[in-house]
Amino acid sequence: MDPQDPEGYRRYAQINAKADPEGSIEKLEKLRTIDPSYPVDLVAAEIMSKTNNTDRAIEYYSKASLNQMENYQLAEYSMLLFLKQKYDESLKVSSFGNNKFPRYGSLNRLTLFNNVNLEKYEDAIKYGDRLFNASDDVKYSALDYINYGTALQKLKKNDEAIAMFEKVVNNRTFEMTQRVSVYKNLSDVYKSMGDYTKALEFYEKYVKGQPQMTANIKNGLAQLYRTMAIDEKTAPEQKQELVAKADKVFEEIAKEFPTFEQKA
Repeated sequence: MDPQDPEGYRRYAQINAKADPEGSIEKLEKLRTIDPSYPVDLVAAEIMSKTNNTDRAIEYYSKASLNQMENYQLAEYSMLLFLKQKYDESLKVSSFGNNKFPRYGSLNRLTLFNNVNLEKYEDAIKYGDRLFNASDDVKYSALDYINYGTALQKLKKNDEAIAMFEKVVNNRTFEMTQRVSVYKNLSDVYKSMGDYTKALEFYEKYVKGQPQMTANIKNGLAQLYRTMAIDEKTAPEQKQELVAKADKVFEEIAKEFPTFEQKA
């Protein structure tokens, strides 16, 4: 009814997005001639994202100014880059968003995740703290605790890392696969602390929770038995038992996974 009204084009494009995403984008492109200042690329990016066309969504987001984006748009753009494992680019977007919207939890989360993947652990714990203590309206996920715990673990903040990982294994609302995976994290922390009894306790839980066994998982168990056997704090009467357990697991690996090559 009003060919000069941008709102009509936007609404048409959004309503028609699932049925005809390309047609929706084509309709939006007409807006550029009607109102050159209208954020066509942002609307197009959201449409492409909702239709699971990640590459096209990133393409349109990259054409828009970060200054034009709302907090949720910055978070979505950063997340799309993160899912493509473009961690440096994702971090640039989330960091820009952190400065503009410091209490927006999704952006604090993404900066934490990106820094962990880039092994920037000091920065990661800074944003882990912001996520858990200076963000508004956040529903925490297992991955929040796992990433923050990982950063703490890498910086040898072992007690804090253990506290984070325990929040995952003790929360029955989280997926079982996530809770089981964290037993490995806990085992690694205790191993680094020289507490091999605790390390073995959690590694055995990790093994027990596997839906499908692999050679690497079994090899980790055997190596832990062997490490405990040579540890000077292990009682002499336990050493032979641990060696025997390690040998048994190595035999199982040789039988079940004959092509497995143990790395030195």
